[in-house]
Amino acid sequence: MKFLESIPTTATKTKNAGNDTKGFNLFVISKILGVFPFDQTYGYDTSWFSFSCALHLLSCASWIGVIILLILTDYPGSPGKYLNKALHALSQVLNFSCIISHLVIVKQNPLFVGKLAAFTAVYEHQVFGKAISVGALLVAGRSVPIAVFRLLNANYKKMTEEILHWFSSMVRLMVIFQFCTFLVILRRKLESHIKEMNQYKINTSAHFNMVEFMKKLNRIFGCQLLSTFCQIFIGTVANSYWFINSIVTPSEWTLRQILFSLSNLTAVIYVVFEMYVIVRTCSDALYQVELFNVELFRLMRGSKQLCENEKLYLYATMKNSVTFTACGFFNLGYPLVTSIIAAAATYLVILLQFSTASHKQF
Repeated sequence: MKFLESIPTTATKTKNAGNDTKGFNLFVISKILGVFPFDQTYGYDTSWFSFSCALHLLSCASWIGVIILLILTDYPGSPGKYLNKALHALSQVLNFSCIISHLVIVKQNPLFVGKLAAFTAVYEHQVFGKAISVGALLVAGRSVPIAVFRLLNANYKKMTEEILHWFSSMVRLMVIFQFCTFLVILRRKLESHIKEMNQYKINTSAHFNMVEFMKKLNRIFGCQLLSTFCQIFIGTVANSYWFINSIVTPSEWTLRQILFSLSNLTAVIYVVFEMYVIVRTCSDALYQVELFNVELFRLMRGSKQLCENEKLYLYATMKNSVTFTACGFFNLGYPLVTSIIAAAATYLVILLQFSTASHKQF
């Protein structure tokens, strides 16, 4: 694709690589967690890809083994326990689907992802440094209280399962921040072109390139985004239900209840945070794309010479834009936030109405 030519080469990138040491280094953490199989020059590395596949196959096999042991030793149980375990397992399956789809896509598009990473390193290596820190703390806040409780009660199988869930959640978080980081860098580059626009300097090719980048990026991360938003919806409903149920159920506040309530509350905050980061990143990028079209129309309206330029007139008529979706199932924007909240609230009310007075076992 022609617009790939505007990406800096790895040689250009390495001159500035590693200069920014503030906060989390997204690419280094992603490489360690097995979702960024590229070398220091952002070239695709088969050895790192093999490491990534082995790491996540081991993680998946370990989780399946632990789940089988739990099924054989901990069941039968109450209906609430069945439901919670099923939702917990579904959440983990969505984590694995996000990770596996990401590795497959990277394998199919190594040049595009590698050059985008190099492009990112040239302009600003740390875009979401603080946000990544907050996200990592929230993921830990979801799993650590439960893991500690399992450890204190010598329930090592459930503790191991919780640690594996924490690991896969952290990996998925890095995948999502890769998407958001790439998109923010493209948006800022487009924003710089818009600020420089005047009747003597209108770079439609740069706008076209950035839009094509965003479309390609959205296609590459489509499955990952779909898995993430499915988990966001499930996490919002399930954890809100268990948190509210623990509050309204009359019982003594034991250490177990405090830790599990804290875990559920943190999980709700985390999914809202994750949804907000994705939606705002996409909305801000779309705003800059459409702002270029608005500025182009304004300049052409004030200049007869520009109106006579057939290429500019055609480009202004096209109104080249982008729509961010999750595999085409729904658009990623602020209306999606209200839709998820409304749907989650509806299911939550139904669950609370049909819940019994007894405390549901986690």
